[in-house]
Amino acid sequence: MTTNMLIPVKSVDGTLLSNETPSDLAISFLPSRQHCLWEQARRAVVHMGWRCSYRCVFCYGQHSRQEKFCDYEDLLAELQRLKAYGILDVEFSGGEPTEYGQLAALIRAAKSMGFRRAAIISNGMRLSSKTYFKALLKAGLDEVLFSVHGYSEESHDTITGIKGSWVNLVKAIQNAIYYGCYLRVNTTVCRFNAEHLEEHAKVLTDICGNKLRAMNWLPLNYWDDAVDSQAVDIAPYKYEEHMIKAVHHMESHGVPWLAIRYAPFCAFPSLSKYIVGQYQHIYDPFDWNREAYTTQDYPLLDYPYGNFAYEACGKSRKHLYVKPAACLNCKYLYACDGVEKQLVHHGVCPIKGEYILDVMAERKQDNSAYEALVTPKTITVAQDFTKYPGGRTPDDGPSSGEELREKFLLPALRTHDKVNVDLNGTMGYAASFLDEAFGKLVYKGFSGQELRRRLHLVGPDWAIADIWDSVRARDNGVRPYYS
Repeated sequence: MTTNMLIPVKSVDGTLLSNETPSDLAISFLPSRQHCLWEQARRAVVHMGWRCSYRCVFCYGQHSRQEKFCDYEDLLAELQRLKAYGILDVEFSGGEPTEYGQLAALIRAAKSMGFRRAAIISNGMRLSSKTYFKALLKAGLDEVLFSVHGYSEESHDTITGIKGSWVNLVKAIQNAIYYGCYLRVNTTVCRFNAEHLEEHAKVLTDICGNKLRAMNWLPLNYWDDAVDSQAVDIAPYKYEEHMIKAVHHMESHGVPWLAIRYAPFCAFPSLSKYIVGQYQHIYDPFDWNREAYTTQDYPLLDYPYGNFAYEACGKSRKHLYVKPAACLNCKYLYACDGVEKQLVHHGVCPIKGEYILDVMAERKQDNSAYEALVTPKTITVAQDFTKYPGGRTPDDGPSSGEELREKFLLPALRTHDKVNVDLNGTMGYAASFLDEAFGKLVYKGFSGQELRRRLHLVGPDWAIADIWDSVRARDNGVRPYYS
């Protein structure tokens, strides 16, 4: 057999996994639920249209980027269908969703319907305005997935085709950090950045500090209608070493969620636990899951919930991916998507070993990052810490404000998006205790704006007022009058 010959593949019980002939086979294997580790993710994308002012070299929507967005009423209907289907979180995508004039209203509508989280995927241009960013946050925006493709001003502006895109993107990320908006990054790998992935990772951690919660690399995006087809036609095997260095850098900086999307497992063998394909989408809480929950290509409510996602993903993959004969010897035969049809000429590098049926076989790390995102942390001071709060520091005696901050507040804020603090039930609080515990959170990298968004305080009005007075003062670089 030749390496690029396409052949039918059978499941472990001998049944054919595709009705196609060997010449045009694209695997559409639908594993049973017994092989799945997690419940299906409850996040869905709402595609608003392709309209975008950027001209990214790899973009597959160039022919549509000046088209109108979807009608507002149609998008509301989409939200209602997703809600009826049991979706908990929504992510608005384009094109560029911030160019949609009714985005704030749409986010507000989603939250009023009871969706747990509302997110957008954005190039950051309009989010560089604090006024606009604040308006979206007021409407209910919880997270932003920024598209960051360059590792410098010159490289990013070249990739996007827009001068000034990098400067505005950095401002937007800084705004997200200032307001405490949950921050994720999306990077499409192309010829302009493939050999600079480690540099790109270092720049990102410099800009984001410890606020970056999820990082996506998209190594494969091979589409005929890209602006520059040569820019995207690069096999991932050719920059494996750069990807490894980038991932290791993100690991060393404690980014809780890393994903390499749409790549065959053989592209980066040592990073297999981070690879996410079509089927993994439905178990990946940070992915867009359009294949699993779309209402445009497949009827949403006509399928039992347990089977729909598999079938939808299978239909999508059938048209995009193939498995050459060489794949038969790979242990990831059943878990991997294979390669995009346009990439068969690059060949594959199978990994011999026992076949893996579990679509999330390598992704067995705990799901704490997402659980922390969607589940507020509650700290009851009287129960979890003490009924007898002390002074400012341990030098002043036991149960100090410094202890509450270091042992309870900081760990909660570093892992959870929202933190509830119940101040009731104690024998009272000294102003210095509250200043040390809450006000000095500002010196630990949390702005006053971020704390107001993420901290929910319950307790005596005077104590809450003292806390916010202290935060305001520290945020402005001064000591509270009572300190």
